[in-house]
Amino acid sequence: MGFLELLRIIRQNLIRTRVRVMMTALGVLIGAAGVVLLVSLGAGLQRSAIQSFTGAGDLTLVTINNQSFSAEGAGGGATASGNNKKEKLTDTKLAEYEEFPGVLGVSPSVMLQGGLLRYKRMEGYGQIAGINIEKAAKFFEVETGELRLNTNEVVIGGEIVNNFYDPRTYEYGVLAGTDLTGKTITLVLQRTDAEGHYAEQAIKLRVAGVLKKSGNEADWSIYVGIKQVVDWNTWLANGQKKNYKKDGYETAYVKLDSIESVDPLVQQVKSDGFYAFSPIEIISSIKQTFGIIQIVLGGIAAIALLVAAINIINSMIMAIYERTGEIGLMKAIGATNRDVMLIFIGESASIGFFGGIAGSLFGLLLGYIIGVLATPIIAQQMGFDPQGASLVYTPLWLPIFVLLLCGTVGTMAGVYPALRAVKLDPLEALRSK
Repeated sequence: MGFLELLRIIRQNLIRTRVRVMMTALGVLIGAAGVVLLVSLGAGLQRSAIQSFTGAGDLTLVTINNQSFSAEGAGGGATASGNNKKEKLTDTKLAEYEEFPGVLGVSPSVMLQGGLLRYKRMEGYGQIAGINIEKAAKFFEVETGELRLNTNEVVIGGEIVNNFYDPRTYEYGVLAGTDLTGKTITLVLQRTDAEGHYAEQAIKLRVAGVLKKSGNEADWSIYVGIKQVVDWNTWLANGQKKNYKKDGYETAYVKLDSIESVDPLVQQVKSDGFYAFSPIEIISSIKQTFGIIQIVLGGIAAIALLVAAINIINSMIMAIYERTGEIGLMKAIGATNRDVMLIFIGESASIGFFGGIAGSLFGLLLGYIIGVLATPIIAQQMGFDPQGASLVYTPLWLPIFVLLLCGTVGTMAGVYPALRAVKLDPLEALRSK
């Protein structure tokens, strides 16, 4: 039997029993639509979460802390503790990282241990960090002013103006929209010594530049020369000065030229006994978590495909009983067992294939409707910012995979009925006609 003749017979048989075929294909349609819709929902939530996180940090910036890294924490996760290797985050160690492939800049950081900001009658606050501006120049881009840190000069994040308030009314945002470039702000330091004596120091600081908003902690930070912060911390500690060159810095920042360069550096830092953090690690965790979610959601929907496969088997077995005489006649006029088997497998495969096409299209349609109507609600409940994108996202490979899966399910479901048809004795079959 030729291929075209085989297709003609399969087509005629499907049309002849079109009601049963449609009802059987409906089960495949439901399963296929479920797989497309649920996996697309998981993929959309993953994409939204990654986009939201990507907008909140520089993926090529690595933060190093002077703590050890161990892969033997609870649950196999990373843990930070005292540095087991006795390594210190000194200038020498940072110089080594500066020579690492892909590194654009390395800067230690010293945090100010307190302080109040004043501008005219307004008061405010912000994270004040001392950095080496020459080494950290690659980290930042200014919106206004210049990127420099001479004595008593600062560079501030774009959101710092929103941290000022009127101390008389406690109204926040009173400086919103104000450009502080070239303006003078006052840093007020306060301390109490062991005998309870109170002291205050007011330092005039000129704003050399305002950074472009980046969505990360730099927007809410004030950057000063590292030597000045060390001096201020010494004053706050009543003259007890920390020797950073000997004891090492608590934190350092490393800027790399690409995302691909991040992981090798992170692994090197961890092997040296320090703790390294990159936003990419969070993104990897998000991908793994949502990958599991997609598998679970797809597995739930795939149960419908299993039920559809059982329906296909049942439908094809019923077809054997109804067409017993026809099968006997086909064998009597020369049809081989192979021909009979291909007819039944072809019919069941067609049911799976066409059910897969209809189910994929239906799943895409449902996904579009849910994306339009439910995205704002789901985003609010899940705490995501969809940034204008739908929370239902269908990768290109998904409909193709579902179509092949349905075709495979239909083909496999037809094997058992086909084998039963092949085993029919032609004479017995003709007697039943």
